[in-house]
Amino acid sequence: MKIEILMFFYMGICGAMILFNCAVMFVNFLRKRQVRKSDRRLEPEIRIQFQRLERGEGLEKGHLEAMDKIFKKISSLESFEDSMDSLRKENPALCQKYIRSLSPCFVRGASDYFKRDIMEATYFAWLVCKYEAADENNRDFWTREMQGLLQAPSIYCRENALNILYRMGNVSDIVNGLLLLDEHRIFHHSKLIHDGMLNFKGDKQELLKELWDRFEQFSSAMQVTLITYMRLASADCCRQVLEVMLRPHQDDEVYFACMRYFGKFHYDPAYPVLLDALQNAEAYRWERAAIAAAVLQNYKSDRTEDVLVQALYSSNWYIRNNAAETLESFGLTYADLVHVFEGNDRYAREILQYWLDYRSVKKRR
Repeated sequence: MKIEILMFFYMGICGAMILFNCAVMFVNFLRKRQVRKSDRRLEPEIRIQFQRLERGEGLEKGHLEAMDKIFKKISSLESFEDSMDSLRKENPALCQKYIRSLSPCFVRGASDYFKRDIMEATYFAWLVCKYEAADENNRDFWTREMQGLLQAPSIYCRENALNILYRMGNVSDIVNGLLLLDEHRIFHHSKLIHDGMLNFKGDKQELLKELWDRFEQFSSAMQVTLITYMRLASADCCRQVLEVMLRPHQDDEVYFACMRYFGKFHYDPAYPVLLDALQNAEAYRWERAAIAAAVLQNYKSDRTEDVLVQALYSSNWYIRNNAAETLESFGLTYADLVHVFEGNDRYAREILQYWLDYRSVKKRR
């Protein structure tokens, strides 16, 4: 009897939980419907201003004053965003023209939001970036404000500030922003920086020139980021990169970044340096030889094959693995490497067997 009571009690609890979950889902559904209805309430008014812009007229003074008030509240700002997202799908060019006409409102809004709580400042910076509201007409203002945001503790805030600078497209602003992060030892992940720089809207050749002119002002960590950006951006800087790579007492991470660069760009003067790194692995950190074994994919020759085969007998797994992978990329067969398979080094045989088998599987797929 007691067990039956316990079972009914347990079933009652389960039923109550199911009813509670259904009620929560229903309330959330109603809230979402309400949000969707209220979020686009600014759309009709903005459409009227679009019509004025199409006729070659400017925005109404009353509309600008109303937008100043809307920009002061986060909830109203969210409604503005949703309305703009809807209109943007219909006519992106006209939407951007409207944003440009709202430039004074964005400037006044930035002056207010960037002094508020970090989350509100981050959200407003994200809107400025999203709609490309920062332009050359107010460049001094935006540059000054972005330099302030770059020192914020929030990574989201810093990332939005950098993206605004990238989209504004001014070379000196980008370089000064990166120097600011570097000088204040503000950590911002290198991947975020070099991936963001790929979206730079200005003159990329001018940016490269400025980066090289001021390269020595950056720390080793930032130099690694910049060389990685040059590699990803397919920037032809072989001569400069080799000079950096061969500097006496060069930082290891900078050296490795330069090696990876030459894994993408074939540069004959770099070839003997890469070969030496792999042949004389004992004289350097093992990472140098491992990277050399990988980047030599870009330097196929009989000499390269011989050095890579010798690297298969290294005591370091990463060196063996990269050497075997590079040999596989050269299209060598079992017959070409029979002396390895008939040799006494089990580890060399196994790693080479793995990559040749991998090629067979890849072909079948």
